[in-house]
Amino acid sequence: MLCYGLFLADDPVVDPHRYGGGTMHTAPQLVHDLAALFVRPPGSITSKMMNLDGSRANGAKYEVQFFMEMGADLARFFGLYATALQAARHMGINARRLPDFLRLEQVTEYPLIGLDDLADSRFDETIEKEAAQLRAAKLQHNQELSAAETTRIVEHRARVGHRAFATEVLRRFDFTCGFCGMAPHSLRGNRLIVASHIKPWADSSNRERRDPRNGIAACPTHDAAFDRGLITVNGGLRVHRSRGLRASIEADTGIEHNFGESLRDALIVPSGVEPPRKTYLRWHHEHIYRDSLS
Repeated sequence: MLCYGLFLADDPVVDPHRYGGGTMHTAPQLVHDLAALFVRPPGSITSKMMNLDGSRANGAKYEVQFFMEMGADLARFFGLYATALQAARHMGINARRLPDFLRLEQVTEYPLIGLDDLADSRFDETIEKEAAQLRAAKLQHNQELSAAETTRIVEHRARVGHRAFATEVLRRFDFTCGFCGMAPHSLRGNRLIVASHIKPWADSSNRERRDPRNGIAACPTHDAAFDRGLITVNGGLRVHRSRGLRASIEADTGIEHNFGESLRDALIVPSGVEPPRKTYLRWHHEHIYRDSLS
């Protein structure tokens, strides 16, 4: 149950697929803290998370069922999480050994965490395809899951993965629009800055979906323009406006305000942060951008 909760943690974000073997020591301290509490190696924590989300075909059937059921009723999960913390404190396990990593210990009502919707129109089609693959993999290990069950598991896995991805992208960009520099730091949580994939989720591999360098943080206006190919970014991080957008700047009221001087010449990436990968940017201007870079 606590390992499931790691999917919902945002400080730090725990992505089990990023750590293993020689990189296990780089996993967030929270992973090592839970491993110490359970008297298990850190890899057992990330392995359990991947059993839960169905990433490992030989995981137990009850694990993916738990993942599915908690995803369908997060308020119920928060209640279980609070009960576990209360029991731990009663047994003398303090916050150093078991931190309240969801910061709910003093909360009496548990609202649903707002997981970002995946807006790609191909989301359902991709989910059904991957659900069929999960069913086949589980059958090879004598675990029979229904189509509805595997669909719910894969959909929830996609949403918690996207939540971790988006949180990391927003942090990398310091909650600032990479296109115009708008930084509403005092208004976090109001979706004035969002994070989305450069190479769309439905076109990406599982590794690419989780790669924060496949994301850009932006205000909703510039995020929509980027997603629809009205603007793009080249490998040198220069921002390009499509011919259609340039024509609209001349013809339509208010477009100049958002896509004239306020749209920076180059993508704003904080100092010390790795920029988006050139391969993703190239994919965007080859497949989504409504113009050429020449």
